[in-house]
Amino acid sequence: MRVKEATVYGFGKWRDFSISFDPQFNVISGRNEAGKSTLQQFFLFILFGLPPKKREFYQPKTGGPMGGRLIVSAVVDERVIIERVHDKRNGEALCILSNGEERGEEFLSRLLSGLTRSAFESIYTFNSEDLLKLRSMTGEQLGMYCLISV
Repeated sequence: MRVKEATVYGFGKWRDFSISFDPQFNVISGRNEAGKSTLQQFFLFILFGLPPKKREFYQPKTGGPMGGRLIVSAVVDERVIIERVHDKRNGEALCILSNGEERGEEFLSRLLSGLTRSAFESIYTFNSEDLLKLRSMTGEQLGMYCLISV
């Protein structure tokens, strides 16, 4: 599965924001308090959800719905829209297939091939604190955490 596009309806400081992703490599950077961590939490919210109390923290600061959608390409490049909104469907995901068929959380779990939030975070996300740890690692330790293809 590959994320092609993200649309934030409202999530923390982000509102009515869309971004498309390059198929090769993407980096999100910015100054302190620019909203990078909030955007990271948005992706985790869409893919894995949040309990109602934690969703309250990310209610848009300027009002409006809390949530958004990701457009992903799934198996055989099929386009799937994953949408999650705080006050719709009790915060559960709605997956819309390219043929218009709608599916729920169980389908999303299969789409993620059982990948958990914790595993996703450890594989696909890192922050400045994680980068600082690299300085103290030996080459062997680093090799245990990185997969390098030639």
